[in-house]
Amino acid sequence: MTVSTTLRPRPASFAYNLSLIHPSHALLPSDVPSSSLPRPFYLGKKPTTHEPGPILAVFPFVPLELAEHLMTHKRDSALGSKFIENRESCTITNMEGALHTFVTAVLPIKLHGDPAYRSGHTVLEFPKVGGKKHYRPVLLSTQIHLDFELRDVGGVLYSLEDAEVLGEALEDSFEVLEAAKKHNPVDRRVYDTKLRRHAILHLTKSGRLPRARATTPITSPDAIDMLEADLRSPTFTPNLLCGEFVITSTGVLSLEMMEESYVASL
Repeated sequence: MTVSTTLRPRPASFAYNLSLIHPSHALLPSDVPSSSLPRPFYLGKKPTTHEPGPILAVFPFVPLELAEHLMTHKRDSALGSKFIENRESCTITNMEGALHTFVTAVLPIKLHGDPAYRSGHTVLEFPKVGGKKHYRPVLLSTQIHLDFELRDVGGVLYSLEDAEVLGEALEDSFEVLEAAKKHNPVDRRVYDTKLRRHAILHLTKSGRLPRARATTPITSPDAIDMLEADLRSPTFTPNLLCGEFVITSTGVLSLEMMEESYVASL
């Protein structure tokens, strides 16, 4: 295999003993017995060495306390449901989850199967050899896409309302809301509104979202054509889509905020 000399070297802060160049087809034997599930096996195994934490890429407008909270209190899955009131395991509000797009971890993992969708999300396990499960060493990016699975995350962050919404920076003394208070609808609504206004301030040139009826939104096909043309352009122009909005089945969305979010998360 020929290695390109134009590749950037391994970051000095990347403290893992792992080659970043590895054939994707190669499988290696693991310590996981054929009869065990990989995740419980690794979580139940006492560490013999101290492994460094992941590299975190945090967009500047996200408070570090919030980034730490997002990385340490997430549920195993948010597919099909987001924040669920009165469920103890739910400590990340929908707007906190929306801001996870701007917090990405990068770390090496042992992949024990290929993700697949067969009437639902599943994993096709690799072959077992000699009583042990095999894995593929990969470098994982946990980048979170803009969440439009349900109406209450991306659909809230990027939507225009009946009234203008002014962006406002979080106070310097910002603290993540206590878990118990997040299950109080009033406290949670006030907290999520603050996070949303903070995002609006940083993701729009004007620092505001106009009221929906004051705009002339374009259709989804026209919006896709416009976004593709802009993203395929050799030179990206920030805020090029300022003042552009798209009409969807759930309301009017800000194209500017969505594109800025995608670019910020790269």
